[in-house]
Formats: sequence, structure tokens, C-alpha cells
Amino acid sequence: MDAEIMKDPSFLEEAKRVARSKLEGIRKALAINHNVVNVEEYQTLENLVRYQELEEGKIMRRQNRTKWLKLGDASNKYFFAVLKAKQNAERTASLQIDDSNWLEDEEDIVEEVEGFFKDLYKQPDESTSQLRERKEVLEQLQKKVPLGMRTMLIRKPDELKLEAIVNLLAKEKSLGIDGLPVEVLLESWPWTKAACIKLLEMFWQNKRLSKKDVTGVIKLLPKNLEKHLLKNWRPITLLPFTYKIIGKLLAKWLKRVLPLLINDEQTGFVQV
Repeated sequence: MDAEIMKDPSFLEEAKRVARSKLEGIRKALAINHNVVNVEEYQTLENLVRYQELEEGKIMRRQNRTKWLKLGDASNKYFFAVLKAKQNAERTASLQIDDSNWLEDEEDIVEEVEGFFKDLYKQPDESTSQLRERKEVLEQLQKKVPLGMRTMLIRKPDELKLEAIVNLLAKEKSLGIDGLPVEVLLESWPWTKAACIKLLEMFWQNKRLSKKDVTGVIKLLPKNLEKHLLKNWRPITLLPFTYKIIGKLLAKWLKRVLPLLINDEQTGFVQV
């Protein structure tokens, strides 16, 4: 079947209705007797419904994107409605402290949230003995990065590698304090690459990023609809594009040497 027809909204709606109907029938049969169910057919229908929902989501995003491009840059009802809906989804009018205490004043809520996350992000105090023990452990490590790879890890990237890294950065993400989206950086690359190269040269020369480049804005996103509970808010850090570029670059290089340093049984959280 033609791929474009499969992505047509009317076709997707009808196909999803049929697939869901069959899927519901199989689920009812499964509740009665496990042996009468064709497992392969069940999995195929589940995957089909999931694919159709993903395609529907893509269509809706494209439609919303088109509407935003037409109306979003103007001072109109649509523009303010979009912003208002986003703001309402990411704020709470009250905060529950315990079983009997609630905060409703905005200043009190801000103070409580600030104190909570200050404690959460506070750097733990390490005693002299802990620091010494850590040093002793590191000195006992047998695996080392070969000299050739160490040279690779500290060498300055050229213009082509830098552009490739910028293209790998995630798109449509919230902005850091610099207010520069990745999309703008890519569109204006012929004019902005010189500034990016200069920033990277400063990093390689000083061996550290400036305070501005490591300053992030902590934004809280609700995990679910119970926004009155502080534990249901997830903090994310919005970082400047300089940090994102260097972080992506170093991560990509480190990925090549990690297999030499990490045992097979330690790779649970390492992308291979």
C-alpha cells in the first residue's frame, strides 16, 4: 500500500478503528481463555495501533506548526491562548506541605520550592578521609586510556567536526540564558561559526568554560496532574548552547574509549 495513503488522516482514523475493534475482541477472548488467542496477531495489532497513533501525532504537530507559522508571530488570540495554556500547564496555585498544611500565597510557594531544591542540589561535605580513600581507589585502577586516545580526547576539533556536532544537537528544546535556539544556530551557521570556533578555542586554551557558559536555569515540569505535591515536579536544567556543543563533543569522544575502561558487567547504563 502506498505510504502516503497510509498517512492520510481519514485512512488512519478508519484503520485505527478497525484495528482497535479487533484488538478489543482479542483482549476479551484472552480474559476468557489464553489458548484461543493468536499471540502474533495480537502483537501485530498492538504495533499497528501504536504506529497509527504516532502518525496521528505527527499530523497534528504539523498542523499546529503550520497554524503557528501563520498566526503565532502576530499579536492575536491564538498567540495568547497558546502561551496561556502552556503557562497554566506548568504552574500550580497551591502547594501541599504535609497532611494538614497548604501554601497558597505565591511568595510562600516560591520560598518553599527554592528551599527544597537548594537542599536537593547542595554539594555534600566530604571529609579528608573520604577524599584520601577516593584517591587510593583511583590509584589502584589498572585500566588506562592509551596515549593515542588520550591525544584524541584533548585535541581541538576542526570546523567540519564542529558543524557535525551542532547538527547532532536536539532540536525544539527550551532555551538557556543565552536565548539562542539550535535551529537559529544552524540556519545562521555561515555567519555564526566563527564565533563558535572562537568560543571553543577559549575553552581548549583555558581548559574550562566561563561561568556564563556553565550557568543553567532550573525549570520545573509537572510529572502528572497532582501538581500540588512538590515531589511530582521534575527539575531540568536549561543550559547555554556553548555548554551543549562542548558536552556533546566530549560525550561523543568519550564513547569511543569507554569500552576500554568499563567491564562488560558494568555496562548497564552505558550506550554501546
